[in-house]
Amino acid sequence: MKILIVGVGKSKNVGDQLIAACIGETFKNKYRTVELQYYDFNFGTYEVKIGFGAAERTTDAQVYMLAAEKKMSYWPRALKNLLVFLYRYRSNYCAVKQVVKDADLVVVGGGHLFIDNFLNFPLQLFLLSKAGNNKRKVYWCVGSSQRKSFLAKWILRNAIGNDSVFTRDESSRDYLITQGVATAAQVKSLCDPAIFTCDLYQENMKLKRASQRSGVKVLGLAVMDPIEAWRHSHLTITRKRAGKFWASIANAVSPEFELHIMSNGNESDQAFIEQYLIPSVHRPVNVIQPPTGCNGLISQISECDVLIGQRLHAVLPAISLGVPTMAVKWDHKVESIVSALGCSQLLCTFDDCPEDIVSKAEAMVDDILEAPKLEELKALYYQELALKI
Repeated sequence: MKILIVGVGKSKNVGDQLIAACIGETFKNKYRTVELQYYDFNFGTYEVKIGFGAAERTTDAQVYMLAAEKKMSYWPRALKNLLVFLYRYRSNYCAVKQVVKDADLVVVGGGHLFIDNFLNFPLQLFLLSKAGNNKRKVYWCVGSSQRKSFLAKWILRNAIGNDSVFTRDESSRDYLITQGVATAAQVKSLCDPAIFTCDLYQENMKLKRASQRSGVKVLGLAVMDPIEAWRHSHLTITRKRAGKFWASIANAVSPEFELHIMSNGNESDQAFIEQYLIPSVHRPVNVIQPPTGCNGLISQISECDVLIGQRLHAVLPAISLGVPTMAVKWDHKVESIVSALGCSQLLCTFDDCPEDIVSKAEAMVDDILEAPKLEELKALYYQELALKI
């Protein structure tokens, strides 16, 4: 059986590659004879190799650029994307049709694909639906945003058609139904595939923990540029305020901890760290070079004894790996997915006292985090996999 996994796995935010890898590995665990192929909407086919031996980290010195700190006018950019899409439709249609032709099943997911990023993802999903209209297709563990234009809703509704949709959280399911993008009968909530991170890396983690440095505790900050949140959530915190928050977190960390500050690879996240956070940190800090693949991401998370994170796919892998974690809530998806794991006590916000967040995190340092509902969600995932795939 040939399965094509479609998404944005080559995104610079390497959490998207982790999602694709987790989907692929769970499918292989269930169906030993499957042949997997990974396809990125923007970069075409790619490979996924799991293991710290293939860990990817940026090594060359780079200048990272911040995304524009402004609210972009929606319709000019959306209409530009639409015109470019129509102009390139024939050639892109042929290219996608060539990729899907040998697939027995097309799995679209996971990640935050049902969003209105100036029509980009809706149009990509529409193209896939047309190029693969004779193929079995399922939307697997995808996320949805609350805000979409009427045109984005129409495009997504026509792209999905009668295909089965599994969302990664209840909020995403509710959004798709209330927006009229899909019906209640065809949408079911599952989980985010990143909860299977430990299953992918368990052998590597055994080796890592066996060789862990003694006597040095590491607290990691997994930071996100707040402007990245503006498109998909109601959070409008400025870079200045967010930088002050994270710097206060960093400065509150006890001297006994080695402090690691990291991103998920997004260029704007790394620039935010260097320009808005580091100048206000008054203690020794190790700024981790951004990962270029999911192995690098998991390697840097596994080096931490405790983590305070904002990016969902820094928080979820940490929880899966048993790393004590505090999750900064900035969007419905963080709260919804972390709470579904039975870990709502790990949530915090930008309005909380930084010193209190650090104190709570440091108190967990000798624990192995156990998510009460993790195994239950995994079992439900495999149950639906057996029924629908």
